[in-house]
Amino acid sequence: MHTAFIVLIFGALGILVGFIIVTEYIFKRKWNIPRSKISIFSVERKLIYTAIEIGLFGLLILIFIILTFFILITESVDLSPFLSLLSSIMFTLFSAVLSTFRAFEEWKENKSQRRYYHDIAAAATFISIATLMGLTHIIYL
Repeated sequence: MHTAFIVLIFGALGILVGFIIVTEYIFKRKWNIPRSKISIFSVERKLIYTAIEIGLFGLLILIFIILTFFILITESVDLSPFLSLLSSIMFTLFSAVLSTFRAFEEWKENKSQRRYYHDIAAAATFISIATLMGLTHIIYL
């Protein structure tokens, strides 16, 4: 059990260090690609992208409500460790989907600036962390 936490912590730290090296050193300094400063309610953002992102947030909240309800229903069965892992992986994959959506938006609107590279790197980082969590659970627990 302790080995799983150590592998998870060092693996996540390794993934995050790799992400920082790629985005800060390679993208920003070597290739001069600035980071996008778009948030969910930015003025320069098109309304369709804001609506889709709000819909994704609503879908995430709905999934968490369903998972919480399922945990409460199956209280007699010991599925809570599995469902807590599932909810963590779902949140991480949701973050990857959101980063991929923002990368698509940047690619569609500003291809020449190549700012979508940062969002693609963030999506790859989220997918790597979700994979690490799942594999750690499968192998060690």
